[in-house]
Amino acid sequence: MNIASYARLAAAALVAAVVLSAVAITARADKLTEDNMTQKDYDDITNMDTGTGADKVDPPIPMHDLTDAGKQGVKDGNGVKVFKGKDWKKMSAADRGKAIRDLRKNKNFSTTIFIEVPSGNVWVVDGPAFIKLVDDKVIRAWDKAEKEKLPKAVRGDASNRPEIRRSEGERFDVFSQF
Repeated sequence: MNIASYARLAAAALVAAVVLSAVAITARADKLTEDNMTQKDYDDITNMDTGTGADKVDPPIPMHDLTDAGKQGVKDGNGVKVFKGKDWKKMSAADRGKAIRDLRKNKNFSTTIFIEVPSGNVWVVDGPAFIKLVDDKVIRAWDKAEKEKLPKAVRGDASNRPEIRRSEGERFDVFSQF
């Protein structure tokens, strides 16, 4: 092999490493967790058009992402996942409101609708079963103080920089980017 062949091989290896690195960073950025979530992320996931007047409906109750035991507990309480998180996150606020209104029309009054934050999975479970799961600490609601502890936003575009998604007390400043 001559030097030109080694140079081409090295260049190809470098390109492959850059591409794989970009794919890995993008995959990490797509995985929103409680550790890298911001208040904006939380609001984006829970945002829903609740309607007005007779058309008004309560939004799903924000709950922490379910553990395996939590999922099993919800299923044991005859709970059903009605929206996968990836589908919920793609919906507009109006579409989410319509979907929840449709669920309410077709479900028993005593059912509870909740959403896992940050995954976005939406579940329907019998009201008494929901209360028991909460009382037994199998599932846990987000409280106002927990949401307020989340950083308000991230510095710059963190969609592919998960290592900066959560930095305590830092706020996004548009002018700092110039």
